[in-house]
Amino acid sequence: MTKLKHTDGIVEKANFNFKFGKTKVQLKFRTKNEKLVEKIFINGEKVEELSFPWQPTMASPIFDEISIEDAMEIGEETSKYFYINGEDLVLNDRGITYDRTQEVVAILDLQDALNTKTCGINWKDGRTDEGNSTDWYRYIYMELTELIESFPYKHWKDLSKPADIDNAKIEVVDVWHFLMGVLLSLKTNKVALAQKIIEIEATVDEVELMDVNNFVTVERLMSACLQNSIALKVDGEKHIDEYYITYLFMKIVVSFFEGGLKEMESLYLGKNALNKIRQDYGYKDSSYEKMWLNENGEKVEDNVVMTSLLAGIENPSFESIYNELAEYYETKAVSKTSEEGSSLSEQEDADVVKDEEDCATLESVLIIVKDHTGKKYNIGHMKNRAKKLNLNVDNLSDKDLQDILNSFL
Repeated sequence: MTKLKHTDGIVEKANFNFKFGKTKVQLKFRTKNEKLVEKIFINGEKVEELSFPWQPTMASPIFDEISIEDAMEIGEETSKYFYINGEDLVLNDRGITYDRTQEVVAILDLQDALNTKTCGINWKDGRTDEGNSTDWYRYIYMELTELIESFPYKHWKDLSKPADIDNAKIEVVDVWHFLMGVLLSLKTNKVALAQKIIEIEATVDEVELMDVNNFVTVERLMSACLQNSIALKVDGEKHIDEYYITYLFMKIVVSFFEGGLKEMESLYLGKNALNKIRQDYGYKDSSYEKMWLNENGEKVEDNVVMTSLLAGIENPSFESIYNELAEYYETKAVSKTSEEGSSLSEQEDADVVKDEEDCATLESVLIIVKDHTGKKYNIGHMKNRAKKLNLNVDNLSDKDLQDILNSFL
């Protein structure tokens, strides 16, 4: 919020108010004896001896020569010049970067949990619990091909067709999932890894226009990952440093997301939650329904619905997104053998809920569902049903839930 005092369009005083998480910042500017006086307050307390690196190039040192438009620009630019280090807010030469270490650690934790869910507890050693090998570099370059497919680049097709930027952003997020697989496999302390990721992102000093004629960075990243994928199989060691690969990825991120990783965070949370939904609702045994009905009753991919739901969730978290997706999936997933969009019909659902009201255990719920329907039922349904009935299953792992499910169905 900006407050200005001006006469005939010339600013005499200006107050700029910003909020970074729980930190409130107020900047006050005025002229005194033809000099610019600047004060900064953090959570109401004055901070001494701070100067602003943009002042020499952006504004006159005599504040009463600054127009309203200049002052508004200063306020907007100033918000980019803060760096929160722990609980301290400071200025630095390269402009302000929000210290998101713990936020990035939280993202790494989510990815670690998802990889553990899909691969097993020893996934960082390059193998699943079933003994299958993982190839994160291959996953990355395959996702990058899908990113390119979001653009009309084939001369034998309609090149005037607009690029699907929304899908391209989803593919960038998918690459981020797999790149974190690479980085977490280093078994580095997550705080140190998060700081390294933020440091690499900060070195990206240019934004490339992504179009059909300029996929150089994308193709460099594809090439690097392809080389590492082959080298690990042939030589047993990678040829290209994973942090250079991370740098190439960050160049792509800032090309699609002006705010970098921070702006991409909510979409990552959405896709991570959707990936968890897929696993919980039978992705591995092919019972998961990937086509959902959108708000217009049209069949679309789950990715499309996820991004639409995400836009309507205020302050999205993994949990809030997961719950929204689970509820939507159980009513709007399109059966592979039917055009109807429901895992349980409305009548079946009503019958089940009616009987469940007298149940005290999750096992009883499963028996009732089995009696009412012959349809595939999995731990995703169990979690959602338990939540509705206030049955606490927080102490049960996914494996525990699957064991219970297997014993009853």
